[in-house]
Order: sequence, then C-alpha cells, then structure tokens
Amino acid sequence: MFYTHLLISGTTLKVIPSIRTSREREKGKVSPKYAKDVKARIENHVKKHYPNKPVDEMTVFELDECSRQIESSMNRESIDGTINQSLSWAFKKGLIKTDIASKLDKHKHEREQGIPFTRDEHERILEHAKKHSRYSFALMVYLNTSCRPGELKEIRHCDFNFDTMTLFINGTKTKLSKRYVPLPMSMLAFRNQIKDNSQDKVFTCKVSTLQTELNRILVALEIDTSKYTLKSTRHSFATRCREKGIDEKVIQKWMGHSNSKMTDHYTHILTEFEQQQAVKLNQLLSA
Repeated sequence: MFYTHLLISGTTLKVIPSIRTSREREKGKVSPKYAKDVKARIENHVKKHYPNKPVDEMTVFELDECSRQIESSMNRESIDGTINQSLSWAFKKGLIKTDIASKLDKHKHEREQGIPFTRDEHERILEHAKKHSRYSFALMVYLNTSCRPGELKEIRHCDFNFDTMTLFINGTKTKLSKRYVPLPMSMLAFRNQIKDNSQDKVFTCKVSTLQTELNRILVALEIDTSKYTLKSTRHSFATRCREKGIDEKVIQKWMGHSNSKMTDHYTHILTEFEQQQAVKLNQLLSA
C-alpha cells in the first residue's frame, strides 16, 4: 500500500541527506530526526491528501493533483521530495514496476529574499552587542563576516589568524564554501578568547539561542523583529561590501558562492545609500 512503502523507504532510504559526524557527512545513514520528520509528513499531510491504495495503481496525474491540494508551498515542496525519494527507492528495490518518480512535477517553494540591516541598524546592533550581550563574540562574527548561521558552530580556535586578520570558514554547502574571510580590526578585542592552534570549537551555543539573543537586542533598539533573522547578518555583510565598492568577484569568494548570480541575491542597494549617492551626483553636476 502507498503509505507502507513511504514509511519503509522513509526509515531505510540511502540517498536522503545524511547525518554529519565531525566535519564530514557519514554517507549511507539516516538520522533518527529525519526518519521522524518523514513519518510526521505522512501522518499530517500525505494521509490527508493521498489515497491509500497499491502504489502500482497510482498515476502521475493523480499524484500531481494530490500534491496541489497541499495548501502550504513549503510543505508541498517537502512532501514532494519525500514521495519522490520513496518511490525512487521502491522502484530500485523492485517493489514497484514503474519509475513513476521520474515523471512527477517538482513544486518549488518560493522563498523570500533575506533583508539586510540598514547601515544605522547594523552599527547600533554592533555597539549594543559589544556592551550588553554575553554572546557578543558570536554575534560579532555573524555581523562582521559572511558566516552562515550553521557554519558558526564548526569554527575552531585555530581557524582565527590575528596575524593576517583572517578567519577560515570550513563551509560544507558548496565546493567553494571553504574559504578565508577578512576580520575587521574591531575583532582584536576578542583575541584573548582564542587559543592558538587548538582544534577545539570556539562556539558551543545553539543557533536558536543566538536568534533569540538577536531578537532581544532588536527589541531593545526598537527595531522590528519580524523583518530580520540571523541570516540578515549575512545579507548585511554582502550589502556593506557592495556599498563600499568592493569587487563583485571578491564578494562572491568571501560569501562562498559558486557563481555571481547567487551573490546578487545577497547584495541589496538600500534607499538610504541611494540617496547619499544621489547627493554626490548633484554636487558633481552642480560644480
């Protein structure tokens, strides 16, 4: 039956995202959390919209129509992935005769583009974090580098080089995610927290804890918390670089992107910056 195949493949499938051990992914294994998430999708969404009948009797049209009934585009994308992976696994194992997964449409969730802090907000957050946050070091790394939220926990003491004022980020998202990024001189204030050549991780706090701390700072500064997340720090870094006229290829390298189109999603020309540039243009034309 349809649900049975999904549950079987959801707990034994070998090609789904694997768990990470240390700095590398341990291939061929499924994390308990992922298996639990798959079962939850089946219970909460698949059973609601899909008929429970033999898989070989399901048609591509029927599966597509069932998918379209799922209200949330984010849930639709997630469930489509689960079903596609499960049906592919069932076909490879000989449980079904037709590779129906290869014929299914893939519904993509249109994710909102992140919003950077304005320069004024950026500076105020930096200043407030330095004076009033117990997580100031972690937040400074976020605000002053291109570090992704999930990359922070992988940073080791030896990744900081205060002689060259650089930080090595051992990213895992793309081939170019492993990169060196510059550190501003203001980061020297945290020099005494780094143990040279140590392989130990620097930051042990959870991403959710830092998101909560960022929200607390935003509230204290009377900045709208609904607009921003930790990822806004990465968008802000790229935008500040663009505003300073840093070469696009350099920004791309610091961001760990494989192409400039990805970098464009992270760089924003804000209204306040445009206005300042307009003033410069007026002064030039009036001379």
